[in-house]
Amino acid sequence: MDMSNRNEVNKSIQRIKNIDWNRGYDYTKQDTYKLLIREWLRRMALWGKALGVTNKWPFINVVYEIFGEENILLDPFIDEISSFLWAARVNPFSIYVCVWYLYWSEAKNRREISQFNLPEPCEPIIILFELGGQLRKENRFLDFVMIDIDNWKEYDLLEPFIFLDEEIKP
Repeated sequence: MDMSNRNEVNKSIQRIKNIDWNRGYDYTKQDTYKLLIREWLRRMALWGKALGVTNKWPFINVVYEIFGEENILLDPFIDEISSFLWAARVNPFSIYVCVWYLYWSEAKNRREISQFNLPEPCEPIIILFELGGQLRKENRFLDFVMIDIDNWKEYDLLEPFIFLDEEIKP
């Protein structure tokens, strides 16, 4: 891993560690949470379709699907963030997304990623976490916001649900 990628991974680790994982769910932000989750689902649908893995939607590790395990070696970083999140009692689906976010941080500037010209997959959920939201799956729904995740095609849209840079400030 080159130094610039290592810096990106370290910044992402710090961003995850700065999240207040013990903050309670803020029901006053529920509409924003729904938009962020829908935006994440949209991005996962676009990536899943582009990579031919819609059967895994919405829980897709984009970087793994492109490179496989052998090309992105982040074991010490993954161990560090996983241990931190388990100690903070973060639920498994949220941990998966945080790990995928680290993989993305390492690989996002690679040619193999940029050729797709698709949005960053995990950013809406990381912002959700920063705002006190959670990601949990209950049957075919994401709970707290009760978003049905039965059909990826409902999210196969080019138009974003929310513009992250303009509308959301953690």
